[in-house]
Amino acid sequence: MRGTCIGVLLLLIAASATAQQGPGDLSGYLPARGEVAGWTLSEAPMNYRGDKLFVMINGGADIYHEYGFTQVLSAEYEDVRGKSIKLEIYEMESPAAAYGIYTFKIGVVGKAPAIGQEALLEDYYLNFWKGNLLVTVIGQDSEEETVQGVVAFAKAVDARIAKTGERPELAGLLLREPLPFSHPKYVRGALGVMNNYIFERENIFCVHEGMIGTIGDCQAFVFRYADEGESVTTYDHATASLGVSSKFMNRALQGKRYSMVSREKELVMINQTGRYIVIVIGQNQDKVKSTSDRLVEKLR
Repeated sequence: MRGTCIGVLLLLIAASATAQQGPGDLSGYLPARGEVAGWTLSEAPMNYRGDKLFVMINGGADIYHEYGFTQVLSAEYEDVRGKSIKLEIYEMESPAAAYGIYTFKIGVVGKAPAIGQEALLEDYYLNFWKGNLLVTVIGQDSEEETVQGVVAFAKAVDARIAKTGERPELAGLLLREPLPFSHPKYVRGALGVMNNYIFERENIFCVHEGMIGTIGDCQAFVFRYADEGESVTTYDHATASLGVSSKFMNRALQGKRYSMVSREKELVMINQTGRYIVIVIGQNQDKVKSTSDRLVEKLR
């Protein structure tokens, strides 16, 4: 009797493709029973809202909240081999937030199947964003049947998401010529920045929106502020903090350009222009200076 009740519950949760969703209800995005051949729900999906995400992701939930997390639906499936696939559907506060957490989660090497808005398949896990949703599908291993299942689940969820969204304006600006960013990361706070480079343990750049990427051999950061006044104030505060840091040496200040050298012998060049702060880092000083000048000119 208990097994029958659980089976009925799972069938109800895995709604059909035409099921109507209530406000904030993510269950309608789950594949219908039998839609992904050979895979069945192993237990009832779990929903985590707000701070409950810390229960699901122990120690890793802060970055989701920094981007703008609302809720997540997590479901696990298994096949006759006993292998498992985990499906996670994250609802973020906006398409920009979904794009941002997507860029945070993906690596730099993988396949790009035509799923959602920018899918990336890396070994046995796949991420894509669409509208204000981030979808993550994780296989147990990289066996062909498992990876095929991962892709099939991603396609099934993608087919259920009618809404779309645009990349953030700052991303659109920095991903196009000239000097397009490679391997871009869209950040919305200190955690996103520190995951890429630690200037100081404190949020000295007061980041609430930025892009990080590579341009040639250089690493580039662009932080955008509400207006030029906020950008100037932040630049002055950040350079004053870096001026007494033991991590850097050979400092030089010229107008709204501040340069220093890290312990790793990298040149760090910081510019303030308009509502932006631009940082370029690299081993080749000529390339750092040239990239910095051209990036500032682009933003002007």
